[in-house]
Amino acid sequence: RKGLGDKLAEGSKIFSERIGFSDVSMQVKGLELPMYYPDGVLGQALAYTTSNRGGCHLNAYLISVEILGYPYLMDRFSPVNKPNIVVYLQNLAAVMDSMVICKFLGFEFDEETFAKLLVAVTGKPYTQESVVAVGERIWNLERVFNFKAGLKGEEDKLPSRFKVDVKRMLKEYYEVRGWKPDGFPSKNKLKNLGLKVEEDAVGSQGSL
Repeated sequence: RKGLGDKLAEGSKIFSERIGFSDVSMQVKGLELPMYYPDGVLGQALAYTTSNRGGCHLNAYLISVEILGYPYLMDRFSPVNKPNIVVYLQNLAAVMDSMVICKFLGFEFDEETFAKLLVAVTGKPYTQESVVAVGERIWNLERVFNFKAGLKGEEDKLPSRFKVDVKRMLKEYYEVRGWKPDGFPSKNKLKNLGLKVEEDAVGSQGSL
């Protein structure tokens, strides 16, 4: 590492902050955004904003319903019901990651298929509902980890260059998730998911 390459090696977020132009970095939580422009797909904008690993379309591929119309078409400029579908797809994506399944198989497979695969491999009585519950547990555990690592709710935002306002959707998203206004899972949510988290594990902003 040397010269400009050394400066760029840690990513656009850190580089742009060092040169005093943090707004020019097109990233969320340090991960640069992929090809989909969030101003034109509100659901994908919310998915980028809330992704546990930053600007990633593979945590919830809203392009399927907002652009491709699969399995149905949603108005890509409307915020209506977007938090619900984002939560569902994020939970399902967490399951697919754990099963090491390509996300594009999601166009053909659903939670019923995943349940059958898990039953065949583990012998345990997985159902569609329990598969989605596993994904929800994973997503919330990742969220707790992020808070513990210092990645708080205020990082749930898009670069200022984009004009889409996700605040209303984000508030509804937190409610659908059963999270507090600061973006941390509520005590009841963690209890219902069977997750035990020490109160001092995440600092004051993530207190239970």
